[in-house]
Amino acid sequence: MIFQNSVICFLDVGPNKKRTFERVLWIAPDHSQVVLINIDNKKKVPFPYFRDYKDLLLYLESGSAQVEIIDPDLRLIAPSDEYLKKYSQRRDEKFAIIEGIVFKEPDIYIPGKRGKLVSGAAEQCNKQVNWVYQLLKRYWFYGKNENGLLNDYFDVGVPTTGDEIEVKIQAQNLRMGKALL
Repeated sequence: MIFQNSVICFLDVGPNKKRTFERVLWIAPDHSQVVLINIDNKKKVPFPYFRDYKDLLLYLESGSAQVEIIDPDLRLIAPSDEYLKKYSQRRDEKFAIIEGIVFKEPDIYIPGKRGKLVSGAAEQCNKQVNWVYQLLKRYWFYGKNENGLLNDYFDVGVPTTGDEIEVKIQAQNLRMGKALL
C-alpha cells in the first residue's frame, strides 16, 4: 500500500544498478494519480511530477521499486529542543510565506497553477519568486514538514580526509624549510 509521505526506492535493472529515491507528496482521492518528488540530492531538488497510481503499483509488485523506511535527514525533521529553541523563529517566518499555498493540492503541483500561486505569495510577502520556490522544494523534500525549513547547520564546513590534512602539513613544512623524514 502506498501512503502520503512514503519513500519509494526505484531500482535500475541496468548495468549500473543505480537507485533513486522519491517521496509521495499527494495521492488523488480516486487513486488515479500520485505526485512524487525526487529526494536524491537536497541541494538540487527538482519539481514534483504526476505519475499514474497503477503504474507505481506495478513497479512495486514487480520488484522494480520498493517502499523504504528512511528519511533524508532526521536531524532536521526531528531536531533537539535546543536546536528548535534557537532556530524555530526563522523556520516559522519561512513557513508563513508558503503557508497559504502549500495546502492547495493538487493545484500547487501543476506547473501553470503553481506559478500563479507562487507569484502571489512572493508579491504578498515582498520576496523573490525563486526564494518561494526554494522554500516549497525544501518543504516537499522533507515530507511536507515545517521543520524542513529550519536552517541546516548540520552539514556545514569543509569535509576533509586524513590524507588531505597530511598533504597540507607536508606542504606547510616544506614552505617553512623543515626537512621531512
